[in-house]
Amino acid sequence: MTITLDLGPDTEAVLREKAADVGLDVVAYLCRLIETEAEPDAENEAVIRLLEQWRAEDAAMTPEQAEQAEADWEELKANLNANRAATRERPLFV
Repeated sequence: MTITLDLGPDTEAVLREKAADVGLDVVAYLCRLIETEAEPDAENEAVIRLLEQWRAEDAAMTPEQAEQAEADWEELKANLNANRAATRERPLFV
């Protein structure tokens, strides 16, 4: 694929400098940047899978389980705020 970019002189100078810093010409430097951005981020994919798993687990809860989970969450928030109050830190949950 061929792409033409119209860059201002300041931007071009910065790109040339950054490319030179890593021992590349501008085209190779830009290709590296684009390829790096196009690669899937394994860490983000793992987080997304975990969030999707949690969503599925929540959807499978009975109303009683959902109510208990909400009560557990409220208790956790209260305990975290109490701990922070004891150390004179601002509460996390208001």
